[in-house]
Amino acid sequence: MFAPTTLITTLLIAASFVKPRLTNEYDSAASPWELACTNLGAIFPASTFFRWSKGYSAMSDINWSATARAKPGCIIRPENTTQVQSIARLLSRRRVPFAIRSGGHNPAPGAANINDGVLIDLGLLNDVVYTPGSNTVTVGTGAKWTKVYTVLDRHGVTVVGGRILDVGVGGLLLGSKWFGTLDVGKTLNLFFTC
Repeated sequence: MFAPTTLITTLLIAASFVKPRLTNEYDSAASPWELACTNLGAIFPASTFFRWSKGYSAMSDINWSATARAKPGCIIRPENTTQVQSIARLLSRRRVPFAIRSGGHNPAPGAANINDGVLIDLGLLNDVVYTPGSNTVTVGTGAKWTKVYTVLDRHGVTVVGGRILDVGVGGLLLGSKWFGTLDVGKTLNLFFTC
């Protein structure tokens, strides 16, 4: 038999491990992003981080510039393109505001982070595979240039890419920055012409 103080202490300790309920489908006061975060957490529990989750703060502050730091409602880190498709479909159908981050190097507010929306962090899509026979490289959008150069250096080849190693491949290519050469043009052009 438990003493009353022991029982109360046990209940308080147990309650401290219960995650707070974000929202549910029937909560009329819930915003679209809150509902989406709840759904993403149910579908991808190991890949969805809420504001109270361990690791959330570090992931929301990855952005290189303080001007791009924000407080997303949740952060989802897809592990493959199939998951990216599912996430995009869910967010599109619900008209949920979201941002996509490759490396988090864009200083523009809202470019690679979002307040009160869903942040899709593509950092796990970072494979870099060089195929010597065709002299091609397949690079995941979440890879950073340091990994690309390291993998290619082992084969004695390189590409025109980011000058700062911590920049994400996807962001640099989509931004079509002028980190190219006069011979081949902008970085993005190189990937389609060579």
